[in-house]
Amino acid sequence: MTIWLNILRRKLKDYKTLLLMSIFPIMLTIIFVKMFTVTNNVDGAITLSVHVQQQEGVLTRAVSSFMEQLSHEESIQLELVQEEEAALVIQIDETMQVISVVNQSGDMIEESTLISILEQFASRYGLQVKMQVLQEEAIVIEETIIQGKGTSDFLTPLVVTMLVFGIMLGGSFGINQIFYMKQAVGWRALTAPISSYKLFIMEYTTSSFIIWIMGIVTAACYQVIFNVHFFKVPTITILILLIASLLTTLLGMTIGLYVREKDMGENILSIIITFSAILSGKLMPMFELGKITNLSPIKPLVEQLEDIIQTGQLMNRGSFIGYIVIIFVILLGIVVLKLRRGEESL
Repeated sequence: MTIWLNILRRKLKDYKTLLLMSIFPIMLTIIFVKMFTVTNNVDGAITLSVHVQQQEGVLTRAVSSFMEQLSHEESIQLELVQEEEAALVIQIDETMQVISVVNQSGDMIEESTLISILEQFASRYGLQVKMQVLQEEAIVIEETIIQGKGTSDFLTPLVVTMLVFGIMLGGSFGINQIFYMKQAVGWRALTAPISSYKLFIMEYTTSSFIIWIMGIVTAACYQVIFNVHFFKVPTITILILLIASLLTTLLGMTIGLYVREKDMGENILSIIITFSAILSGKLMPMFELGKITNLSPIKPLVEQLEDIIQTGQLMNRGSFIGYIVIIFVILLGIVVLKLRRGEESL
């Protein structure tokens, strides 16, 4: 316990990294939001009265949760009412995975506004939005299939991406850990009455713990500043942030093992973080990057956090777990093999 507390105190002295992880992503997010707010504001003069027909199913719960969240945002002015009072009724076919919107008022402005709101949902999950317009004398059906060229809600993916961006900055703890062991003080630590692997594990878990706590604090700040509800399901959000912290520290350690200078390792980490954020396709809502976004290693983390915020559940947990296992095994394998071969003077 004494060794762990000493490690914790030493790492907490690295206030530059702690400030970079917490303040820099928030300031950068504010800048991005200011840039994109003008082109993404919904006309506040429009008030939508909407009813979501309820039935058992994951898609229905996801849409209901999504619409409930929007009803609390000032810019949307969306009211969830009973079906007979609604201008627009959302119907969901769980079997065909199709969302239908019935326009009971015939107001095309309201109709187009709701389409733009639902576009992000359809785009995320590859669904179809089918519009049906009801008139008084006869039923006229007009169908519009929306494939979605991007998300109209730019704020949530932007904030989530910047949160993951900030957590990845904590990878410098992993780099510092490797170079600490290369220094004379590190050699003395390795001669302590504890195995070198246990010492590495304590260093690793302490770094991950600090990054994890900073991630939770930053997410809480984002929730207060931008009203993005990271903690709709607290346990899952905290678990995802823990996973991101563990992977980030491993990434930093991997980089540290293969570079000769700490500054070089931190530069490489910065390049990886920056390209990962850009390739995720979430920082620039006006550009559609297509399949190239699959090259971003942080995309699965961002999408899972988005699911929690927008629907209150994980929509693709199987593929996410597989991604985590593969990345973790690869990074851990690289670190362990490198240490065992003794190719670094640790």
